[in-house]
Amino acid sequence: MAKRRRAKKSSSRTIRSNSTDSGSALLGLAVLLVLIVIVAVAVGIAIVLIPLILIPMWMICKEWSRGIKMLISVLVIVIWLLLLPFALGFLREIVFQPEGERAVVYSENTPYPTTAPIITNFPLPTSTPITLPTLTKGMSGEDVATLQNRLIALRYLDGKADGQFGPKTERAVMDFQKKNGILENGIADTNTLDLLFSDTALGYYSGDLEWITRDNNPQYYGDTAQAHAIWDDVDAGKIIFADTYDRYESGRTILYMNDYSSDEEAPISDIEVYIKHCNPPEKIEIDEATKIAAYFFPYEIVRQWHEHGRSYFQPADKPDGDSYYICYYHLSEKGKIAHDNKEHSYPGAFCVVFVVNPDGFVDLFHYTWGVPDSIGSPSSVDWDFDFMKTDN
Repeated sequence: MAKRRRAKKSSSRTIRSNSTDSGSALLGLAVLLVLIVIVAVAVGIAIVLIPLILIPMWMICKEWSRGIKMLISVLVIVIWLLLLPFALGFLREIVFQPEGERAVVYSENTPYPTTAPIITNFPLPTSTPITLPTLTKGMSGEDVATLQNRLIALRYLDGKADGQFGPKTERAVMDFQKKNGILENGIADTNTLDLLFSDTALGYYSGDLEWITRDNNPQYYGDTAQAHAIWDDVDAGKIIFADTYDRYESGRTILYMNDYSSDEEAPISDIEVYIKHCNPPEKIEIDEATKIAAYFFPYEIVRQWHEHGRSYFQPADKPDGDSYYICYYHLSEKGKIAHDNKEHSYPGAFCVVFVVNPDGFVDLFHYTWGVPDSIGSPSSVDWDFDFMKTDN
């Protein structure tokens, strides 16, 4: 389902730069000066070319009326004015975009660029010195809730803290111990707690998956400006914003967004997350993929206007083909009435599609509007999953 996307017309946002502030200022000044020169040259060419076209016409075509000549003259000038922005846009794409930010197309067999920045421990929520007793399964209270909140912040535990040290909390502690290279016993002892509440604690996700699961990322139907605020430090092409010149780069793009509009205020209405492109490589099964996809699920919008339609598994149609898990939502009766009354403008249906490779791992998941074509397929099998049931 992954496919190349057309570059969208840029908004007034500035293309990101990896240079320092002073370097950016000098680069900006240089670009401005070159732009002025280009515009001046274009105007100069027009001043020369337009008379070269119009004067011979006036002299040779004497049988034409003055009105026809005036009309043709106006058309020539208007055509030139219409072509000028496209010419300047082409020059901007080719000349002005810094070399390091130009979109580069990689084939699926091209190794991951070794010069790309790799974050192995994305800055996690600020920890604070804290003193807790040793905590074990079966205990309860505020100390356990504090432990759970930290595990939730580091992505080892889902939902909300309930103050009960049960099997899920024990499993989360063991996962943390394993990830951070300490004794894996499920007991939150002094050694575990000191590391857990330190700034060096490793979160559940690493590398590119930490980018994808950053706190406060925009959800489906979210705001592109919010996406910029969360991911503007990621180099161009790695994450594709809805309002930039960046293009999908095969083998490299991990997050693609689209708003299907030239309006920079339009909500994001298409999200694709390419787990298969993550660095370091990840092997994510469907249960784990749904947890990652939950970061982008529009819980508040669905709770207000939508309802769950169907979730199902669509088997591959050939031995080496992809299979799909699909979760589909549509407007509730309340949502339909509100839509008719223009209380909201959300489409009548949207779905989340997980693409699973022949090895059983999720390559990508895709948020998009509309009803999936395969929803009535006789080969599909019901899948017992609903994002709304995972919202705590």
